[in-house]
Amino acid sequence: MTKGKRWALGCLAVFASFGLLIGGCFYFGFRAVEATQPGADRFHGLYNASDWNTIWRESDTRWRFVMDRPGSDRYFVSVKKVLGRYLSSERMGWFKHTSGLLAVTYKTQFEMGEAAETFTWFKEAGVTRLAGYNLQIHSPRVDIVPVPVEKNQ
Repeated sequence: MTKGKRWALGCLAVFASFGLLIGGCFYFGFRAVEATQPGADRFHGLYNASDWNTIWRESDTRWRFVMDRPGSDRYFVSVKKVLGRYLSSERMGWFKHTSGLLAVTYKTQFEMGEAAETFTWFKEAGVTRLAGYNLQIHSPRVDIVPVPVEKNQ
């Protein structure tokens, strides 16, 4: 085998390995994203039922560290007052952080407008919990969603 052929085969092996690595990371990341869908569906059901207590109780300690219970309730009450009930959503993207946090973004339709929701999930001991929630309103009919007071300022 000539030196040029060995070099070409070496490059091919490196690129193939890199492709498998990237493909594997995407596959396992995508599986993790799919595993969060029941949590998002449950969250939206609790949101429509105004069951703030269950959202708080089932959230991860990261959520409860940043947001106290009354602040969390005020936040979701104000969101529901401005946007109304959840109607539907479409997953737009996701990001898996090395810390184990997984952020999933949805384009979401509410009764009174559209928004981008980002759920941040943390999986520990086989249980996936809500660690963060961000809402960006896209409706021109809505000016402001009151921001809750953070617990640790």
